[in-house]
Amino acid sequence: MDLSRIVWNHVSPASSSKSLPSIQSELQDNDILTPALRKKFFKMIHGRRFGALAKYYPCPVDESEIERMSREHRMLAFVYGGKNYAGPVEQVLRKSPHKQRRILDVGTGSGVWACEMADEFDHAEVIGVDAAPIQPEEMPRNCSFEIYDVTKGPQMLPYDDDYFDLIHIRSVHTGITNYASLMREARRVLRPGGLIILAEIDTTPMTANKEPISLDAAPGWCEFWAEYRRCLSSRGIDPTIPTRLRQSLQQAHGFSHIVAQEAALPIGFHPQPNVTLVTIGQLAWLNYDTLLHSLVPFLYERSGRTYEEIDELVSAAQSDLYNPIVPLYTCLHIVHATKSLT
Repeated sequence: MDLSRIVWNHVSPASSSKSLPSIQSELQDNDILTPALRKKFFKMIHGRRFGALAKYYPCPVDESEIERMSREHRMLAFVYGGKNYAGPVEQVLRKSPHKQRRILDVGTGSGVWACEMADEFDHAEVIGVDAAPIQPEEMPRNCSFEIYDVTKGPQMLPYDDDYFDLIHIRSVHTGITNYASLMREARRVLRPGGLIILAEIDTTPMTANKEPISLDAAPGWCEFWAEYRRCLSSRGIDPTIPTRLRQSLQQAHGFSHIVAQEAALPIGFHPQPNVTLVTIGQLAWLNYDTLLHSLVPFLYERSGRTYEEIDELVSAAQSDLYNPIVPLYTCLHIVHATKSLT
């Protein structure tokens, strides 16, 4: 059985399309994953549960990591001012008596973004795709999740041309070896006039002015993320993608009205001018405290260091996180654009 393309929790009749992969015979006529089948999508590596299909993604997909994803989602909602998006989303998704509105969330992870968008735009069909079935089993009636590996094969997104009104791609670049191909595929399945939103967090430690932190100010923190970027590069993943989102869309051709934004996000509990930044800093601190440990298996597999050396690397990074000499920041990059009409 090919586990690379399976539809599950498929509750919306509007989701059916000739372009979608058929459910394999093992599922028979039931499109809900059974516990036995669900297990085939996971593998254990150094005590953490990983997605069996996710060849390149560096993070596990166990409960601890799902909780981290949810905290990161809440943090980004504060960045967006209480919303889940940037750009003219309401305009693109406005109701039409002759058109079914559709949203695609690539790398949906825990599925929380897809579910919340389905609640907000209850007239739209929302599809979240991921390589691991870690999404909730209960969801809005207009939301479904599909499991496949977007890094596999020339058609990374198995949908018809011009199928979606909105495509959302967030926090996926560390698992994609050919980001340019993903952008071309996104352009293909997005309708003319449709909107694409990209969001990625930089892996370079920053100051509040979005400048790299000097090594002597946070040596453990800087070395951890430098090692992480080296490991990503060794796997064929470009760690500079967050800084080149605008360029990625330009090179894909066919996009217009490209708007790029950056936000310096505080990490930790140092004073901020308003309560929103304080909350973002607290959530970011919790996010990174968990992420350091989530990346241990990946670093052990790719860095050539012993487990003891990786443990020392994490401990040094935690020291700078728990007792920073200078305030720590990261940079969030957001780009939204419209698919050209011609």
